[in-house]
Amino acid sequence: MATIIYAAKLLSDPPSPVKPSQALAILEICAILIANVISLVTGILALVFYNEPEVQKYFAGLSAQDASAPEV
Repeated sequence: MATIIYAAKLLSDPPSPVKPSQALAILEICAILIANVISLVTGILALVFYNEPEVQKYFAGLSAQDASAPEV
C-alpha cells in the first residue's frame, strides 16, 4: 500500500516533493524470503538507480520546486 501512495505522489501533476524511498527498496529485497524474485530484482534496481546522479538531481529538483512554490 505504501508503494502505491509513493508512486501516486511521483506521478501526480505536478509531482509532489518526495525523497527516494530506500526503505521500500530494502523491503522489496527482503521479499526474497517468500520467494518473490521479481521484488528482489526491483529492489536492487531501485537502490542502484537512487545512486545515479541524474536521479538525485531529479529528486533535488522536486524539493527545490516545493521550496519555491508560493503558499496558498
